[in-house]
Amino acid sequence: MNGPYVTRSSSQAALPGPTAPRHLSVVVVTHNSQTTLPALLDSIPAACGELPHEVWVVDSASTDESVTRARAHPTSPHLLELHENLGYGFALNAGAAASRGTHLALANADLELAPGCLARLVDAVDTDRTVSAAGPLLRTRDGRPARSAWGFCRLAPLVASALGLDGRLGFDPALHWGREPAVWPEPGGACDVIAGALMVCRREVWERVGPFDEGYFLFWEDDDWCRRGASLGLRACYCPEAVATHLGGASTALRQDLDILYLESLHRYVRKHHGRAAAVMLWSCQLAMALLRAGKSVLASPGPPGQRGTEAGRQRLDWLLGRARVAAPR
Repeated sequence: MNGPYVTRSSSQAALPGPTAPRHLSVVVVTHNSQTTLPALLDSIPAACGELPHEVWVVDSASTDESVTRARAHPTSPHLLELHENLGYGFALNAGAAASRGTHLALANADLELAPGCLARLVDAVDTDRTVSAAGPLLRTRDGRPARSAWGFCRLAPLVASALGLDGRLGFDPALHWGREPAVWPEPGGACDVIAGALMVCRREVWERVGPFDEGYFLFWEDDDWCRRGASLGLRACYCPEAVATHLGGASTALRQDLDILYLESLHRYVRKHHGRAAAVMLWSCQLAMALLRAGKSVLASPGPPGQRGTEAGRQRLDWLLGRARVAAPR
């Protein structure tokens, strides 16, 4: 393989032939994930049950003990080390290309899988050949249902959220820029998007839809992939009988950068699937609201102007103004 990585693995399986029995490749992306990775690796055998599987850990230039813990784990996962962090989608693509299974499970490192979880998801994608990928019911640390599946975003809720009107217009402000409501947690079945924290698909579908768009460093790559699948007549499948606990935060250590990463991915998604005019409209609304909030912050906060307002708010405004300097979103 070419690219900014080296491969180290305990063994190398043969590539299954066209009539090979089912074999699952579990691809796990790590970035400073030492605290959660061992528990995930511990949970994979029971999650697969009798299903033959291999595990690939793709490390995105961690500076902690993620690689050491992967290498020492008794399940002996294959290890792919990237020399730099080029994003979640890039790392998953690298692991998918290196793996050999007839099916793929693409996972965050901050999950713990319930027994049978992966086996049920593989059954789901094999039962209905129109399924692009299947995802589980995600739960938080304390057992509450987490957002696991949703519909494709629409432009009106995005703009309403940008203007701070989502609550007044009946949109839930917790739904991240107005994406459609989650499937909570019943019933299961066809949906538009399943959470990218854990997606299972057949390799033939992965090759048909194509890999993740590596222009998304983080966020919205799941929406984009599922939307491309839908354009081919495929639908995502939400399977609440498969359960995973999403601990959160293992691959997002730089919390102060998340808002900017989210904005960059959101605008890429809107340009790609709604057009440049929609992206310009969304950016204009976001910039107007950011300027309004910055003005209120200056008036309400003591201290020198350069020190007023939140750091996140200043970063957001700087990013939006930066888009203005290049003649709005391209």
